[in-house]
Amino acid sequence: MATFDSQTDTPSVPYLDLNKQPAEDVSVTSPVDGATVPPVDGASAPPVDGASAPPVDGATVPPVDGASAPPVDGASAPPVDGATAPPVDGATAVQAGGAKAINVNSDTLQRILGTIFGQCIGDAIGLLTEFLTKKECEMYYKTVKKELEFFHKEIVCDGHRMRWAVGDWTDDSDQMILILLSLIEKQGKVDVLDFGRRIKHWTQKGFPGLGDFVGMGQGKTTSTVIKNPDYTKDPHAAADLVWTANGKVLAANGAVMRTSILGIHMYADIDIVVQNAITIARATHADPRCRASTVAVCVAIALMLQRQPKHLDKKGCYNVNAIISHCYDYASKCLETDKEKKELKTYLKCKKLKELKLDEAGKIGYTYKSMGSAFWALKQKNFREAITKIVMEGGDADSNACVAGALLGCKYGVGTIPSCWTQKLKHKEWLEAIIDRYFQMMAEVHGIDFTPYWSGHVE
Repeated sequence: MATFDSQTDTPSVPYLDLNKQPAEDVSVTSPVDGATVPPVDGASAPPVDGASAPPVDGATVPPVDGASAPPVDGASAPPVDGATAPPVDGATAVQAGGAKAINVNSDTLQRILGTIFGQCIGDAIGLLTEFLTKKECEMYYKTVKKELEFFHKEIVCDGHRMRWAVGDWTDDSDQMILILLSLIEKQGKVDVLDFGRRIKHWTQKGFPGLGDFVGMGQGKTTSTVIKNPDYTKDPHAAADLVWTANGKVLAANGAVMRTSILGIHMYADIDIVVQNAITIARATHADPRCRASTVAVCVAIALMLQRQPKHLDKKGCYNVNAIISHCYDYASKCLETDKEKKELKTYLKCKKLKELKLDEAGKIGYTYKSMGSAFWALKQKNFREAITKIVMEGGDADSNACVAGALLGCKYGVGTIPSCWTQKLKHKEWLEAIIDRYFQMMAEVHGIDFTPYWSGHVE
């Protein structure tokens, strides 16, 4: 875990010992069988203090540094006030390829935006305490822990946090955006080879349009898989090789942290959502638990967007227990044994955040910890309070908070996220332009048109 070189209990300018700091999705001890996961062969630590990462071979995809399309004109959709509003002013569209019909309305749009911005904001706020222990979080952020802002990142001034500007998200959301850009390019089709080329190129260059020179923060599992010389030819095979070579116990959170967008895409058809989630998860992470956690998160988002009566109570609020039950039904199909399924259910139904032990030494990057954080958040009622509590637990805080932010943002809508977080999110306009391109693609290719309810900006 991260440690501090200090002569006092409360130094004003702490510095992390980067030699002891784990990578983003570190090797973990499997709670299933207690076996310690060996380090991934050939994995390198993420770049520190602006050091350039070595070139990645074979990246041929053109730059993927975002969108330039102008925003669509139109009225701004009102904020969603909780989860009680029924679907409004929508027209039913039929997805191409025989997929199930989808209801298009402003309420759903607000939840889609809440998912995307909730992910990126949770990621950016989580960077404040990433790799710290809970005790260290309390020590450094005690006076501001109930009102965390992006600029509080400067409280802990170390080589890791200094790599990102105030208000910027990390690799977690970068990779989510790579999926979104791939969907746009491939006209709504999930193409693992296209995603593979994009993520490999990103490891080389990041998003040059945002001033990046390398994809920062990628975890050891992701890094090792992508370095396979045949990765772009068969990402799934490359991921399987790394998983098998390490005893089939690697279950890091590098997949679940990025795939919230696949809960949004084609959300009317859960079977499509599940298949897409598994396809992209397996591009770097072969462990069945990685698939299960990714499926659970994506299904939860899709079910909230569907707003079917069986997932609502009499007041029109979400029946969280019913949603969790259906998420388990789909996610558990990724697992084989009753023991594995029992562990999945335990994390999905967790009611006390402390039970997740998010700062547990050697295990902070376990995929179920990020998933568990998200489903704990789903049971909460306030975006700021829930995200702050998760962040103050330390560990892999950006990954935990980004997945939690996606689910809670979907539950209540973008209008319930503190405006000081949405408006000060770095690269907000750049992200909105990509979202705009996605909406236009879905309208033109699939006849699913959110543009009447989309102003081009999150207010």
